Amino acid sequence: MTSPTGTSTGSYSVQAKVFDNRVAVHTASASVTDVVDSTPPTAPTNLKAIVKANKVQLSWGAASDNVGVSSYAIWRSNVQIGSTTGTSYTDGSARSGVTYTYYAVARDKAGNVSAASNSVTVKR
Repeated sequence: MTSPTGTSTGSYSVQAKVFDNRVAVHTASASVTDVVDSTPPTAPTNLKAIVKANKVQLSWGAASDNVGVSSYAIWRSNVQIGSTTGTSYTDGSARSGVTYTYYAVARDKAGNVSAASNSVTVKR
């Protein structure tokens, strides 16, 4: 059973009956609470960048969320360049001699997005 579309957050009762030869032999009831998650995750912390082997390696501290963080979006010079489920990312497309500014944002399972992490600027 799925909840009807357009319903608001709240509690709903569900009842099921099992019949044998048109006679109810078992009835089960349950209450279901539908909760909408509107709380964004905390921002990722302590973003760091290291230029190594012609790549920029990024790492950060995990964000937290009341339901759970599902991914992190990686931004380079205000353009999203990727995402990951972990707390590190390697940018292999950074060009030599170019200065980039990176930051990360967390997304939770409901699609809420955190504030940006600190930003770091590196020259590849």
